[in-house]
Amino acid sequence: MDQSINDDGNWIRNSGRTNSYRTGPSKDHTLGTPQGHYVYLEATHGFGWDVKYTVRMLTPTIRSSNQVRDRCLVFWYHMYGQHIVSLNIYLSPNGETTETEVFTKTGGGVNVWKTGHVTITETLNFKIILEASSAGYRGDIAVDDISISLQKCAIAYDQSHHSPTGFTLTWSIARR
Repeated sequence: MDQSINDDGNWIRNSGRTNSYRTGPSKDHTLGTPQGHYVYLEATHGFGWDVKYTVRMLTPTIRSSNQVRDRCLVFWYHMYGQHIVSLNIYLSPNGETTETEVFTKTGGGVNVWKTGHVTITETLNFKIILEASSAGYRGDIAVDDISISLQKCAIAYDQSHHSPTGFTLTWSIARR
């Protein structure tokens, strides 16, 4: 995945706790240990205590196919802290500036990793955009284990303990 230039900063690759007290995860989702890695919005990089701070990253272009119409985007997210605004996922048809929201979560929630599932039915080549926003130093948002499989999701987003079967693509975050 690539960092966006149309935001306020960058997603940060991290292991263990985030820098802010009473926000963010203490371990990754994959290994469940402080040694594993995830990416997150570090809310203290914002411009002030009450100013919205947003980071975005996007996938490479995902090619559409006549044989495979449905895809299942699966990811784990962690939203813990009183200054969290939202985690949003958008689709952007290749070469266009329009974005369609396919997932949104707001508020600080509880200090646990949750899973999201989004069925994508797209006939054009497209990119997936992950966007996180906070409005204060207790607003760290993390994501981990992002994958897309070539099938419909078996369940709707925000339900736990599901791993789709079939061919899966995964991405790593580009460092810039």
